[in-house]
Amino acid sequence: PDHLKGSYQSFTQADMSRLRAAGYNGQFRTVETGVRDYVEWLKAQRSS
Repeated sequence: PDHLKGSYQSFTQADMSRLRAAGYNGQFRTVETGVRDYVEWLKAQRSS
């Protein structure tokens, strides 16, 4: 919303260079995939 512009950070991107330098070469999930997987995990926790 316009009244919040300038009051918060609207974009954040992590610097993954140290993780890569430490040897991690795996793929990262998209936000959509991560949220979907997390919701599915939460549902599984409730039913167990």
